Amino acid sequence: MTNSCENLRHPIDAPTASLLTRLALTAKEQELDLLLVGAFAREVLFYHMYDIQTDRSTMDSDISVQVQDWDSFHRLRMALLHAGFQST
Repeated sequence: MTNSCENLRHPIDAPTASLLTRLALTAKEQELDLLLVGAFAREVLFYHMYDIQTDRSTMDSDISVQVQDWDSFHRLRMALLHAGFQST
């Protein structure tokens, strides 16, 4: 996994950065890559990296994870629950 947000012009708020860090570490332990998508991904790229203001109408963060099979999915789910994430 590559961290492409090491030199941000505007830091991501601490709670969001902590959540993303926990998520990334859990995925790395499972040998999975993550892809940040959606409005928050655009905000990270434009505002946090290049100081271009954006309008964001939602405050959610969409993350994509590719797993090989259902067993991998269930292992990731259990690892996320163990890391403190909640199932809805």
